[in-house]
Amino acid sequence: MFCYTEVSGIKCVLQELVMWSDISSEHPTFIKTVAGLTNKNLSSEIISELDRLRMQFKSLKDEAQSHLNQMIQTRLDMVSSQTPMQPGIGVGELSPIPVTPHSAYPYQTPIAPAQYQQPYQQAPQTQMRPAFVGMARRMVDRFLELDRIFLDTLKKVTKYGAEDKVWQTLLGHITQEQLYMYRLMKTLRSQLR
Repeated sequence: MFCYTEVSGIKCVLQELVMWSDISSEHPTFIKTVAGLTNKNLSSEIISELDRLRMQFKSLKDEAQSHLNQMIQTRLDMVSSQTPMQPGIGVGELSPIPVTPHSAYPYQTPIAPAQYQQPYQQAPQTQMRPAFVGMARRMVDRFLELDRIFLDTLKKVTKYGAEDKVWQTLLGHITQEQLYMYRLMKTLRSQLR
């Protein structure tokens, strides 16, 4: 998880969307593959629904990844347009700044603790701009909608092979994972205002 259920910025929301949409896009293929190998004979309607969900989750993942890449590139462009770093200065070559002891302190320490000044500027903090928040909110809403449909489809799939405990355990695991994703996205969505 990138947000720890607390939105620290749009970047973490996009990272969550990329990761969970990717996992969700793999589940339908996995279900179809195992169903085929274990002769579950899923209906053509369910197979079509699984294929559609796979493509929609993949599309959402690609969209979130594209926005994430744009944000990163924008940040890099902002940093590179600021004052350039001094050539030849690396992290290992930082210059110590002398520290003078506090006048009220009665003892002179033989070596003052080193404090380092970093020779580069930090990138400006990403603000949660309304346009980014709206874009992230729409994508999270889309994920929630797709996940609800997938959970409904999983209920239909569990009717196949009811006697096969391994199959049912696999479907139960996928269902629990999708429920977890749903709760996480709901929590993130509630923070995108």
